[in-house]
Amino acid sequence: CSNVTSITIPDSVTSIGEVAFGATGITSIDLPDALTSISGDSFQSCNNLLSINISTVNASFSSISGILFNKNASTLVCFPSAKSGAYSIPTSVTSIGDRAFSVIPNVTSIAVPDSVTSIGDYAFQNCSGLTSINVPDGVTSIGRSAFKRCSGLTSINIPTGITSIPYSMLFRCSGLTSITIPDSVTSI
Repeated sequence: CSNVTSITIPDSVTSIGEVAFGATGITSIDLPDALTSISGDSFQSCNNLLSINISTVNASFSSISGILFNKNASTLVCFPSAKSGAYSIPTSVTSIGDRAFSVIPNVTSIAVPDSVTSIGDYAFQNCSGLTSINVPDGVTSIGRSAFKRCSGLTSINIPTGITSIPYSMLFRCSGLTSITIPDSVTSI
């Protein structure tokens, strides 16, 4: 659907599922006021998408600089695929949702604030341009395949709050030359 450049979602829609609008040619999307549920990868591989917008009257979500968060911005839900360069996650965020950054090829570094305690499943999967990420020690949960196929990532420090390295967390991270695992880890 790469030729689809415009999508109008009616206000009656309350839920948007996995890869619902994946690989379309949209550059911006306005989500309906009644939306209560959306998958982090609803717009996966939308290589031109720069902005996900939602009205302030929506009770479940908010949009800051075109990035989708839950209402109080404590969970980063979906980062648009076409954004590039460095990104600093707001300090209000405590959780990076499942697939929030999945298939974002041009983000090179992500500053994760100390407020973040959990990183969801597949959160940074296929972020091939990601060369730098600092995972703070306050993170106590990292989901499976969280950094899968981050081929540009050269090093990672597992935070001291982690006790288990999940399935496929660093699968096919071909650029990795250094991994620091703390004594807190009891299972891999």
